[in-house]
Amino acid sequence: MIKLTQVILVWISLRTVRFSIFGIAILYSYVLGCRSNKSSQDFDTVECNCDSVFFLNDEVKISLSARAWGIAGNHEQINIFSNVSSDTVKLFTSEAFYRKVGSDSLVVYAPQSAIPTGAKSKIGKVKVHLIGLNTHAEVVDYSTNYNHYGLTRISAINK
Repeated sequence: MIKLTQVILVWISLRTVRFSIFGIAILYSYVLGCRSNKSSQDFDTVECNCDSVFFLNDEVKISLSARAWGIAGNHEQINIFSNVSSDTVKLFTSEAFYRKVGSDSLVVYAPQSAIPTGAKSKIGKVKVHLIGLNTHAEVVDYSTNYNHYGLTRISAINK
């Protein structure tokens, strides 16, 4: 008959083995992370998709840059900025659509959730009109038919 002390000793030794395996796995993943071919700088240097639009008789260049970064690639941002002003509009999405209107306006369509409250409506002398797409159906429609609407697409993801 098995004594209670033998059962306890077997249970403790199995528990110790489990913790040891878990500890070795954590240590191994740490060592692999440190020896990886990618340094922390590689995660900071992210490929951007960029486009530019000229306004006011080519005096002002508005640039749009889109990028996705992070370990899972789920940090997404589109920046709209100028060569003559430090103002920047940031949209937290991977895709937006835009069109130049007249000589001093840029209309940008993006998911409503990507447009921060209080976003700038002007970059230098150029007016920026941010139009939110409220439903998933609208986002899919613009993503599919942006050419039919006379828009240009900027995206962090190459399609």
